[in-house]
Amino acid sequence: MDCMFPKMPLGLTPMNFISAVKRMKETENLKAEMIYVDILNEMERIGKDAPNVVHALNHRV
Repeated sequence: MDCMFPKMPLGLTPMNFISAVKRMKETENLKAEMIYVDILNEMERIGKDAPNVVHALNHRV
């Protein structure tokens, strides 16, 4: 069985990843789906950085 799943990006949960892969296979607009996955990854990165920013600002005030 030759399964062509891409590597799961860090920002996606397994269920979101599976849904995204299914939509990529079924959709005609692959570029839009890839942009959606990139946006999710960036939002997760921002969410992980936010506590550090708040912590740093609390030490300056």
